[in-house]
Amino acid sequence: YETVEVAGYTVSKFYYHVDNNILTTGSVVFYGKLPEDYTSYEDFTGNFTLTTGASSFGPYKLTFTPNEAGDGFVVSGFNSNFTVNFGYNKAKGRLTLEGQVLGTSSGSNYVKWCPWDADSGYLTWMDGVGMEICRDLTDPTGTTFYFVENGIWEDHVCNSFILYEFDSSDSAIDGYEGWGEYRYPLFKTLKRN
Repeated sequence: YETVEVAGYTVSKFYYHVDNNILTTGSVVFYGKLPEDYTSYEDFTGNFTLTTGASSFGPYKLTFTPNEAGDGFVVSGFNSNFTVNFGYNKAKGRLTLEGQVLGTSSGSNYVKWCPWDADSGYLTWMDGVGMEICRDLTDPTGTTFYFVENGIWEDHVCNSFILYEFDSSDSAIDGYEGWGEYRYPLFKTLKRN
């Protein structure tokens, strides 16, 4: 909020031009540079195929629809009984995928999309555990993305998700098979159709 000197000019106000990522005072221009793998929010809208590292699971034909808040997506295609919410990290230009409640199973019990380390067999329902989806810079078309765990789960790697049932006191019951397939192992790539 104080006047500063930049390149011999005294400036106190900057204007941001979102269309070309420029910050200017009129006399001084700063050109913004996004990370090389940055993907805009709009580029995630549409149809994608998710492949896994487990031959008997997937590929999944997914549809990404922007949510009402404009900060993530409602994704269909894993299973006709539920949709999954993906977040969008605007600073990194990446999708995020974390554990979440998907719906009710019976009575007051509910089903949660739980982060799972399919290699070790451990799962968690700790908040914040999940994955980021990053653009693959080796794909010249810019339409392929890969999954990396977000580093929140200290003792394990989130590489998969599993449906788990909980009772009204938030106690875990077991894997939930009431909607058919309940294991979603070894997420590998997401590619625009």
